[in-house]
Amino acid sequence: NSAWADNYALNFDRTTTSNSGQDANNNYVNISPVVPLTSNMTVEAWIKPSSVAPNNQDIVAWGNNTPSGAVDVQFLRLSGDKVNIYWKNSSVTSTTSINAGEWTHVAISKSSNNIGIYVNGALDKTGSLTDGAVLNASAMTIGITNVNNDVRDYLQFGGEIDEVRVWNDVRSANEISANYNKGVSSSEPGLVAYYQFNEGSNSNAADSVASYDGTLIGMDSGGT
Repeated sequence: NSAWADNYALNFDRTTTSNSGQDANNNYVNISPVVPLTSNMTVEAWIKPSSVAPNNQDIVAWGNNTPSGAVDVQFLRLSGDKVNIYWKNSSVTSTTSINAGEWTHVAISKSSNNIGIYVNGALDKTGSLTDGAVLNASAMTIGITNVNNDVRDYLQFGGEIDEVRVWNDVRSANEISANYNKGVSSSEPGLVAYYQFNEGSNSNAADSVASYDGTLIGMDSGGT
């Protein structure tokens, strides 16, 4: 339930200074080492966007920290008020709209090119990517995207994010429905990274599964 997600969360302050979307605060979580992208995977999170403006807002993304050879995987993001995945040059978008100021659970599963989008534990949309081939990412971020060593401020998420989970398998509709509104064990099969953001107040976002830990940039992990 949404109250459970609201116990601790990271608050991302998206403040723009121009029509280009340049962010004045530039706050996000940098994950290092990077969780590898795989052909089959699922990413989920609780989000509470402060607005659902027409622009895109990244929740969990992969990219590259070198100046060339672009990797652009915005695996879980808002596109306006819809949930969306952008992989290379194709995307799939939800049918259901997300409301600003409300906690919502969002999840996306990927099986090769086949995509499933879930909202509050229910399957909302299925679709296909043009090319879902595995990419070798060297950057992973929560709340923003880093492509060609360019942290793209205009894609920063605004609002709160909690309970980010990354799986190296395709979670079934039953699995997502049964677990979206409660915590899961860090030893759950297929779970490769889990960010609960319960640190309280410091610059870290610990991965409770392995060592894919995050560093908070421009913010701290004070609970809300």
